[in-house]
Amino acid sequence: MKSQERHRERNDEIAALWIAKHRASAIAWKFGISRDAVLGVVGRRGLLRTQERSGKHAVVNGGGAALERLARGQCRYPLGKAMDAVRTFCGLPVFLDKPYCLAHCRLCYPAIGGHVQPE
Repeated sequence: MKSQERHRERNDEIAALWIAKHRASAIAWKFGISRDAVLGVVGRRGLLRTQERSGKHAVVNGGGAALERLARGQCRYPLGKAMDAVRTFCGLPVFLDKPYCLAHCRLCYPAIGGHVQPE
């Protein structure tokens, strides 16, 4: 039982530091855990940071945005792992008429992998 209490207290402290605007990497270093573990804790608590973008919310600091929060013209490349409880997407501006930003287009479309000619 003490282990669960310590785990809960650690997660509470992680959440408090996140709310106080500390970076995920700094929090991870303090607790000796990975940055992804920190983002997992804050994500499960619904604390991912947001900023206004075209009237919609898009998460910053590597978190991603929920699909229903993406506006037209935002990258729909899935972030994280398929088994994650909360599925998030890139949210950056799309490239041309593709559903993804330039970086994710280069991953998904081999023809775009090299230098892109300006139109």
